[in-house]
Amino acid sequence: MKNLRFQQNYVFIAKFPFDTANGGLIAERQQEIENCRNEHVKSGKFFVFKLLEYAVSSIYGCSLAECNLAKNSAGKWTSDKFELSLTHCGDIAAVALSSAPIGIDVQTEDLPRFNCILRRRILTSAELAETERLTEEQSAAYANALWTVKEAVFKKNGGKVFIPSKIGVTDETYEQVTVTDGDVKYYLSVASAAQTKTEYCALNVQCIVNNNVKFLH
Repeated sequence: MKNLRFQQNYVFIAKFPFDTANGGLIAERQQEIENCRNEHVKSGKFFVFKLLEYAVSSIYGCSLAECNLAKNSAGKWTSDKFELSLTHCGDIAAVALSSAPIGIDVQTEDLPRFNCILRRRILTSAELAETERLTEEQSAAYANALWTVKEAVFKKNGGKVFIPSKIGVTDETYEQVTVTDGDVKYYLSVASAAQTKTEYCALNVQCIVNNNVKFLH
């Protein structure tokens, strides 16, 4: 197994369904999927774990069986080999790996959803003040994008109850990229305790990093 202690963040992004290696999931994850009634959510849970399997093999040269995966008291998947975070939304799954605490979240761009009522529930007073100089569409996009940052920060910090209006991100280290799948746009945010660069691996979608389309596989 490779040395897992070096400072580097990795993010893998894929549209599902995609081809996966043969073999089942670890028993706890399989049970988690079987207990889920929503078929699309079940697919997301399956494929994000298969993406984790691919990412771990690609970066660390090991299998999930070697990673001692378990869920902590907050319901977050952990490993004693590295830090990880998982997310899926729509048809997009994403995995973040690091040597330091890390969180990731992806959300579909849905501007009508982020109206003034929802914004008052998820933004801090300072963030709401920022929207006063924006148009309605700009305010919705701002809140939509910031929601993913707050989720990523929440996961990185190991929170148990997500209350977005109480999460300020001014002093946090995070990155946000755009993922596109045809006409569908997603905001993807990564928050990390390690102040190091993030390498993005987009398997079958466009990942916009610093306004550049990046295909790594």
